[in-house]
Amino acid sequence: MNYKEPTQAQRAKILVASNEKEALCQEKERREITKVSSPTWWRWGHQGKSLPTKIKLSSNRSAWRKSSLLWFIHLLESTEGAQ
Repeated sequence: MNYKEPTQAQRAKILVASNEKEALCQEKERREITKVSSPTWWRWGHQGKSLPTKIKLSSNRSAWRKSSLLWFIHLLESTEGAQ
């Protein structure tokens, strides 16, 4: 899967479909949404797998947009179903 950040329209659509509001999600919520462990997420990133863009909040805190994580899972599930 070649992940690409969703457009504004795609963000709105995935949030409505998931009955969610846009928010910044830190690591714990990222794991809950994606069902991907921290070591696997880290490994994927270091292997060059396209992942949702991380937003730097401070020197030791990062977060992801909820819509980006939901879009990532949507794309991941749709590519797995196609195989």
